[in-house]
Amino acid sequence: MNRHYLWRFLKIVVIATAAVGVVGLVVMSLWLVGGLRHGGHGRGHWRRRMAERWEAMSDEERARFGHRFGRCGGARADKAGGLPA
Repeated sequence: MNRHYLWRFLKIVVIATAAVGVVGLVVMSLWLVGGLRHGGHGRGHWRRRMAERWEAMSDEERARFGHRFGRCGGARADKAGGLPA
């Protein structure tokens, strides 16, 4: 095999490998950030499920839930400085 053909073949292999890697990286990035959603799942599904759970809670459970998690999802300390039970 001539050296010219060998270098051409190696160049094609390297470029193809890089292209496959870039495409794989883009697909994985979209998957990780939620860009590849299928069907009705996603944020709307979560909100609907949470609304159903909220409606099923008693007033006491809602108050306890709101006190524990607040707006941002982190546990809030009570006025005495400790975490609520």
